[in-house]
Amino acid sequence: MIYLKLLSVITLMFSFLIRSTKGFLIDDDFERLEFYSENTSHYSKRLLKVLNIKVQNHNLSLSSNKIEENGLFVSNHLSWLDILILSAYHPMLFITSKEIEKTFFLGFMAKAGGSFFVNRRNMSDLFLELKTISEALLQGHNLMLFPEATSSNGEMVLNLKSTFIESCRTSNKPIYPLCINYKEIDGEVLSAENRDRLFWYGTMSFLPSFIKVLQCRKIVVKLSIFDKINPEIHQDRKVIKDILQNLLNKEYKRIS
Repeated sequence: MIYLKLLSVITLMFSFLIRSTKGFLIDDDFERLEFYSENTSHYSKRLLKVLNIKVQNHNLSLSSNKIEENGLFVSNHLSWLDILILSAYHPMLFITSKEIEKTFFLGFMAKAGGSFFVNRRNMSDLFLELKTISEALLQGHNLMLFPEATSSNGEMVLNLKSTFIESCRTSNKPIYPLCINYKEIDGEVLSAENRDRLFWYGTMSFLPSFIKVLQCRKIVVKLSIFDKINPEIHQDRKVIKDILQNLLNKEYKRIS
């Protein structure tokens, strides 16, 4: 069974990479990035099906959760699977780290998906990176940010970083908060004992984590969707960060 699943995943990944090369033929920058986000979303949906990952969308919005304007999506971060779940929910371009760019396989796939790579540890690069992200929002792209700046082991939502949240204030684009809760693995409630079959954090290597996910027969995930946040209402990015932190802390079910 695992070999059939592996073959299906490899086939999809190869197809994704082949189709991604079409982006090189698109001269218009906006259309090229939109193609990458749509392509990634399409293949993410197919991969979730192959891996038998069931995503339950939980709407916490007081109004319609229809996305009428592009903006910055933000979420907690637990696993490389988060990328598939979020991209399948809505086409978007990911803001990720230079470390991921250099990671075996993931870096190559991230480039094929049109990701923005940032160096959070180098303050001299931050101004230019923030400008690039703000411009992408102004051009009409949907971007995805993990404001924890890393993945966690699920015991808590880490303290959020506010730097790239500033891009919404400078571009006057909304923030769409999301929260991921992994609920079940093969019929068992997610716990500290089985979380490492899904979660990817710390010094974990990608390949062993990938194999563990392949061995899972069924994964159930809840994706919580909040009301959008309009940045013009708040004058300080740190205020927005605190609002996001409170939302995620309340909705995320800690692993203990």
